[in-house]
Amino acid sequence: MKFLMDMKIFRKSKMKLHAGSKLISFALICIIATLVGCSDINTLGDCRQEFMEKFKMVPFTGEDPGCKNTLSEYDLFGKKFIALGNHCADVIFDPIDCEGKKLNRPGNFAEQTLFDRFAKDKGIFAVAK
Repeated sequence: MKFLMDMKIFRKSKMKLHAGSKLISFALICIIATLVGCSDINTLGDCRQEFMEKFKMVPFTGEDPGCKNTLSEYDLFGKKFIALGNHCADVIFDPIDCEGKKLNRPGNFAEQTLFDRFAKDKGIFAVAK
């Protein structure tokens, strides 16, 4: 009988060990996901700089852009988009991601819908020279 009692204790301690290893595994996965998710933070500055050079713009310092073209940044669940705009003229709103892909391209309906509903406007970051 004592042998059976010892087996029950062994099983319970083994179960506790198993639950602890699951917790450790989960914590490691969360840390790795966080590190991977933050890996493109430094690329945003480069992406913005590339767009500023492409459209011949300078950094926006808060002045009234008037009728000059502007570049605005949008964020969709961590993915960055850049859009050309102008307060005086109608400009087709077609954001471009940092890889150079236009949002409004054939077969991209799901991302367009998500963008329309959830994208956050981070504001103007560049204005024409």
